Amino acid sequence: MPASLAGCYQWPNIDHDPLTTSNPTITSTTVACDVDAADWTFTVATDAWTGNGMLYLSADGEYVEQHTLPSTSAPADGTSDKLVRTLSIVATWRDAVANSSTAFGCATPDLAGIVNVSARDGSAVTDCVAFGVDPQRWQTWSPDVACATVLDTGDSG
Repeated sequence: MPASLAGCYQWPNIDHDPLTTSNPTITSTTVACDVDAADWTFTVATDAWTGNGMLYLSADGEYVEQHTLPSTSAPADGTSDKLVRTLSIVATWRDAVANSSTAFGCATPDLAGIVNVSARDGSAVTDCVAFGVDPQRWQTWSPDVACATVLDTGDSG
């Protein structure tokens, strides 16, 4: 009996899934350091679902921290994504733990960073934003991470 009813069902006609072809671009980036709480918060909003992102921090190009930038909320229709990473500030670089803490304080001189987001399937970086003091330095520090779009914060944090 169930097999005979299957012939009556109207299957939806979908030409394509718009989520598979939408590469996310960054619509806003917020970099905030809370001196009292001793932590940094990095927030990125995009115009489509992402495959998450990455955060890179350095003051000299020699010591570089890498942290994942996970999606924390995204509507079911795939029209946006929000990625957030909060890092507690530790006293020495030896105590910094990826995705949890950073050696960079709120007043770290010459701090520069880059956030990037990946395509939904994680196959490629689709957009990025550089921030901090002289973010163009990433072009010599790590050209494969460098980013031409610069966040205008007026200062490093």
